[in-house]
Amino acid sequence: NLVNGDLITIYPNPNNGEFAIHSTINVSLNILNGLGETVAKLNLSANTQQKIDLSNLANGIYFISGKTDHGEIREKIIISK
Repeated sequence: NLVNGDLITIYPNPNNGEFAIHSTINVSLNILNGLGETVAKLNLSANTQQKIDLSNLANGIYFISGKTDHGEIREKIIISK
């Protein structure tokens, strides 16, 4: 049960490794590389916007993943410098 829609918003996407996430719920998220390895962890509070800096990561496709009471969050981000 994917529930991305209204729970988290990521922008800009694609990005250069720096982006913002707006969350409407308290949630812990993992950022995974293409091999499924966790490369970063985020803890977001409800109704906040957090700036994220992953510019140390290589160009590529990453996935933001987490479980909530409402279902599973899975978003794709593209880092392109």
